[in-house]
Amino acid sequence: MELRALIVEDEPAARDRLRTLCNREGGIEIVGCVENAPQAIEAVAKLSPNLVFLDVQLRGSTAFDVLQAVPEESLPLIVFTTAYAEYAVEAFESSAIDYLLKPFSDERFRLAANRVRARIHQLAQLDAHTGLKGLWLEMLSQVTGRLEPAAGRRLFAEKQQRFFFLDPHDVESAVADHNCVTLTAKGESYIARISMRQLEARFEATSFVRIHKSLMINLDHVRHMERAPRGSFLITLRSGAEFRSSPIYRARILARASVGE
Repeated sequence: MELRALIVEDEPAARDRLRTLCNREGGIEIVGCVENAPQAIEAVAKLSPNLVFLDVQLRGSTAFDVLQAVPEESLPLIVFTTAYAEYAVEAFESSAIDYLLKPFSDERFRLAANRVRARIHQLAQLDAHTGLKGLWLEMLSQVTGRLEPAAGRRLFAEKQQRFFFLDPHDVESAVADHNCVTLTAKGESYIARISMRQLEARFEATSFVRIHKSLMINLDHVRHMERAPRGSFLITLRSGAEFRSSPIYRARILARASVGE
């Protein structure tokens, strides 16, 4: 599958280098080059790229403003390109495929491109595997939804071609992965065919809280939470997993945790 890439970079020299690397790599069609967040948001909607090379620091905004504005179902694969190492954690919590730290070599770019291709292949396999069972999976979800109260619904998820009904109380975190979410429960990871928006709606008024556009956690599994820069929180689960919240979800986290400022 050919990659359709959008380059979002506010430095002309950096744009030119990415364009050169894409052309040299082969199999990457550059559908657009833009230099700021509004242009990037518009380009994703109009051009439908499946890959975006996204600089973190843009004029008057950041890459995370772009990701916040793009609907989950339209979000392409993201490779961050930046001179700032400190955004790596937040980038990967935003489901980034790779994080190219400037200045990066031709070989490092090629590795990122290969990671993108591998991820697209993985997503294609998942779609092919679940597509044949799509109708009965939907019917089963509807049946289980009618049988169980809203706040106590079990989550229907897949792991290694087996299907499981997960108790929401056991789920520690949920990370968005395009049209799916990856659920972690009792040290195991599962794929659920549900969007983050649907998951959040299903568990409204429970201990689940969205702490990032692409991430929800179960507050019942939190060990401790500490303040981090720019109004965010560093949250540590009992399992030892650590997550950094987005500042825009600060009030929601405090409200769900019943904690005052």
